[in-house]
Amino acid sequence: MSGFDERERAIEAQFAHEQDMNFAIAARGNRLLARWVSVQLRLPPQEAAVYETTVVCIALENGGEKVVVEKVANDLEAAGLVFTKAEVGRTITQTMAEARSQILSEGLMPGEGSLSH
Repeated sequence: MSGFDERERAIEAQFAHEQDMNFAIAARGNRLLARWVSVQLRLPPQEAAVYETTVVCIALENGGEKVVVEKVANDLEAAGLVFTKAEVGRTITQTMAEARSQILSEGLMPGEGSLSH
């Protein structure tokens, strides 16, 4: 195998790793956001767990942050809680930063541990 082939495979492996990490961070961040919303909504633990899974699935199925912001803002509003979409967006930024920090500090490769912290 030539040096070029080795370099190409290394770049492809790095790209795949970054994609996996971004996926893991997004899933963990959305779960942390859903946990925050569950606290705001005062959901019992079992309902909170279902809510967390629902938010993560919505993000995966419907393309990400915009849909998540819409859902949680609507859920908060339906419960009579006043949070703007901008406030929810800031909370997402915070939960994604926390998710990144958790995953990097755990040294997890996607698939090696739990994304449910």
